[in-house]
Amino acid sequence: MRELKLMAFALILALSFASCANPDKVHFQGVESVSMKSLSAMELTARVDNRSCHNINVQRGQLVLKDRGNEVAQIVLAQKVVIARRSDQSVVLPFNLSISNALSLLSLPKKIKNASDDITVSGSVTVKGGLLKKNYTIEQMTLPQFLSQIGISGGDVTKYIGL
Repeated sequence: MRELKLMAFALILALSFASCANPDKVHFQGVESVSMKSLSAMELTARVDNRSCHNINVQRGQLVLKDRGNEVAQIVLAQKVVIARRSDQSVVLPFNLSISNALSLLSLPKKIKNASDDITVSGSVTVKGGLLKKNYTIEQMTLPQFLSQIGISGGDVTKYIGL
């Protein structure tokens, strides 16, 4: 009985610490810039407001771009990124770009600019805040839907990466 009470106390204590890393306290405020560093590397700068009492560690991230169902490219987070606790800051996210289909990639700039529904995006992100680790899945959606969720347009993307 004593062990059961001790386990219940430990669970309540763990949940109270975990509640401090509440995802509702972290707000994505939009993309500030996107820049190509090379043919296979890019950086995205985003504004993030972290009002939780824990640093948020973005441990993994991956996006898959498809053109009419065929994989064109993968964008993978190059290194872990820390979003400081109780901060409102610009966060630089370095990405590596791997091209799966170079011919389809040639038609992407025009399709991005015209907000074509032929291009879809899916992926996943793993974050850790305090004791909690959470995987988020980005279900397959059209590129215009995805861009509107992160606060930029197709025209902004072409401008950012110089297409």
